[in-house]
Amino acid sequence: MLVSTFSVDAVIVWHPITGAVPQKINYESWDNAVVFSPDGKRLAISSDSGIVRVWDLTTEAVLHLLDGLNKVVIMAFSADNKLLAAASLEGIQLCNVTRGTVLQIVGGYSYQVYGMAFSPDCKQLATASNDGRVRLWDLASMGSPQTFNGHPREVSKLCFSPDGKLLASMSPSYHGIVLLWDVVTGVVLQTLDGHSKGWLRGIAFSPNGKLLVSTSSDGTVKLWDLATGLLLQTFEGHSKEVITVAFSPDGKQLATTSYDNTVKLWDVTRRSILQMLQFNSRFATAVAFSPDGSHLACALNKHLIQLLNTGSRAMVQTLECYSGSIMAVTFSPNSKQLASASTDKTVRLWDIDSGTTIQIFNLEVYIDSLSFSDDGTVLQTNRGPLSTTFASHGTAFSRPNRSCDIFVKEQWISQGNENILWLPPEYRPSCTAFRGGVVALGHASGRVSILEVTF
Repeated sequence: MLVSTFSVDAVIVWHPITGAVPQKINYESWDNAVVFSPDGKRLAISSDSGIVRVWDLTTEAVLHLLDGLNKVVIMAFSADNKLLAAASLEGIQLCNVTRGTVLQIVGGYSYQVYGMAFSPDCKQLATASNDGRVRLWDLASMGSPQTFNGHPREVSKLCFSPDGKLLASMSPSYHGIVLLWDVVTGVVLQTLDGHSKGWLRGIAFSPNGKLLVSTSSDGTVKLWDLATGLLLQTFEGHSKEVITVAFSPDGKQLATTSYDNTVKLWDVTRRSILQMLQFNSRFATAVAFSPDGSHLACALNKHLIQLLNTGSRAMVQTLECYSGSIMAVTFSPNSKQLASASTDKTVRLWDIDSGTTIQIFNLEVYIDSLSFSDDGTVLQTNRGPLSTTFASHGTAFSRPNRSCDIFVKEQWISQGNENILWLPPEYRPSCTAFRGGVVALGHASGRVSILEVTF
């Protein structure tokens, strides 16, 4: 079929071969965008009044009226004909055409979103922005966010405590501060201010949520008591900026990486250094402890991963990715596999004992965060989940449900190997967060888009 639109409040549907006009669809307002479903059975039409109508071309009846955005400029159906995306300058609606349900996307704000974090229970989303405010969104109500005011400058990083009761926010500026918030009341519980000689770079909670570490461009790592707000220790020894930090599962050890080509292992209880790993002409971009605490993975900027046995403190394995720098690493729950993300836009799954590659995901975007699901069947990334194939050689995993296959690419949201939602340039995210079937997209314009994909 071929469709043509007019300013006389009608849409003409043509047969492209015979030239016959089987249908003329009348409506009360000018159209802005029209699109057929892939199977040709439905037609979506947007009007200048902000209403999107989905028509059944067999019965010529309106299936659904979708309202909420002004002047929709582009629409797209998913390949399975179930989803319709409607985009305007205000936001994006993702509609389930079968049910006629819409999840309204928030937007229209003047600030720029720099960071996002989901709460551990996946019920809230925290956003950080350049206006110095932290906003907490309730994903169930999708109403106005709770706004936390306290930072004098932009906020770049957020981190929930393991129990979800506390939220730490960081200003990246020189002499920057870390604020500790009560998530329920929005009250600042502690102001952590101690990096007087450098720029704040990172924050992390201890596994029990009682301690927090902050890292700086001056090479120092500070350990804070969150109950009192007191500085317990300043770990010194790195000659250049600290890149990343990680607690061991029992919280007794701390690993730090730096541009000085070293990884340092610290004793948190005794507050002293345990070991220093020196890498010639390479620096570690990420570190991760295995869940059983037996290994420390050090990801290097030149396509190598070194595995340290934390008991013997000896290097036991070298994993080579052949191209790109490693940006993130994480262990499986059974501590037998390791996942890595590289700048060559791949994610690899490794067997620790043999050092061989089990699975490779060739992606279209950079991945900078990784974590496994509790059962090890899903590898969570900042762009969405990836379904793993094996827990160990010869042991197949059961396939997860379809919502676990949603992934955010550079221009598309995909389901499995199929692109289902095209993102216009102004809606392509500068940062993302993902939990279950809920996708949060942070945009350079300050808009936050929250989409729920159900099947």
